[in-house]
Amino acid sequence: ETSLLRLSPYTDVFEIPSWWRKRAVKLLRDKLHKEEMFPLQYVVTIPKLLGRGLKEMPVVDFQMKILALLQEHEWQWKDLQTRLLQEFTLKEESVSGARLLIYNQALQLMQNGIILTKQKQ
Repeated sequence: ETSLLRLSPYTDVFEIPSWWRKRAVKLLRDKLHKEEMFPLQYVVTIPKLLGRGLKEMPVVDFQMKILALLQEHEWQWKDLQTRLLQEFTLKEESVSGARLLIYNQALQLMQNGIILTKQKQ
């Protein structure tokens, strides 16, 4: 059977406002254990099990593209990957590297419960 990828219905995306003071961004970076070089623009929150607060995960632009596509509808992995490959201008020898990037970015979202799977009916 084929599985579909979908966005967790409990996911919430917070965009860090450009007007935030540097001190506030630094406090958030420290809390999320992210270095100054990490592009901190979005944080996704998802409830922890048993009402134990929220899990917070910083996401990069490419992960936001994945989430935006999953907000539209559910996707089979191969179709989502094909769609995301369109974001790149690639030479033939670079396709495998792009596929690996897509896989790793999506895997991180799955491991944190932001992307879920279900059986296609």
